[in-house]
Amino acid sequence: MAQVVFMLIIFSRILSATSVGVFHYFRENTELSNKALKNTLNKDIQTSSLFDCGARCHRCCRCFGFNTVTNVCRILLTCDQNDIIGIEEGWIYHYRNELAKPENCLSLFKRGYTTSGIMTIYPWDECDRNYRSVDVFCVMDTSGGGWTVLQRRISGSVNFNRSWSAYQAGFGNLMDNFWIGNEVIHQLTRTDNVTLYVSITLAGGITKYQEYQSFSVGNSSEKYRLFLQGPSQGTLGDSIVNTEHTGKLNRNLPGMLFSTYDQVNDGKGSGNCASTYAGGWWFNSCYAGYLNGPWKNGQWSWAWYPAVSRGGDVYGTQMMIRPN
Repeated sequence: MAQVVFMLIIFSRILSATSVGVFHYFRENTELSNKALKNTLNKDIQTSSLFDCGARCHRCCRCFGFNTVTNVCRILLTCDQNDIIGIEEGWIYHYRNELAKPENCLSLFKRGYTTSGIMTIYPWDECDRNYRSVDVFCVMDTSGGGWTVLQRRISGSVNFNRSWSAYQAGFGNLMDNFWIGNEVIHQLTRTDNVTLYVSITLAGGITKYQEYQSFSVGNSSEKYRLFLQGPSQGTLGDSIVNTEHTGKLNRNLPGMLFSTYDQVNDGKGSGNCASTYAGGWWFNSCYAGYLNGPWKNGQWSWAWYPAVSRGGDVYGTQMMIRPN
């Protein structure tokens, strides 16, 4: 008898832990109650409870539906208004709670993390075999907060003339000078429409910025191709999307592949922009705007022409993104 009681206690604790787990990682979408949705990942499953259904929603599952009348469970890719195909009594839906495993700094900001600093996010899709967490620096006190920093430079302590593999993986220290890594940038921008925020700090602590409303980077097989477009606004002016007004013709960066000294994709007929200007970037024979040049060195001829015409004038740079 005592053994039976013990087993019942253990079972109740497991059930309780499962319930907590389900509702930590999922939230109910009440707007979809009593609706039938399309886009299932598999056939209907007969289950004993809502918790059993939720436990079946593994890595690739974005949401699940449970019918309280028929005890049918449906594993779904998405749960939104566009998926409704009719009315069916008893259905309740739960979607994955992005705050449980935040995908970016905006998710954390919405959760109440409003102090800038190093935080952990999960930008990879859970179905991806490379799924993992990554530490990033979040800026929560600039232009509405929720920014994930891709690049920062405040001194010359970190060399930005690195190999393809180094730029792919990322390098530096999140508290001062770093490049977050091209693979992370791709993951952060592969699905969301994001804004790019570029800032340059000059002598006397004067900071100028430029925002671009649409930014993303392709995957490694696409050589991390840059997708960028306006409208843009700010105090720096545009030196990367439409460079005609700068006098540096044919230096537009949208569509360009990433280049390093050991991986030349710069569209230049001869020579190597990354070797010549000692850093990785989306060069286009070569540039009008470029933030990874050699620190306080004449080889970095200009950072953001014409607003910042000498690399030696730069006291800090930062690139960061936020979903729109």
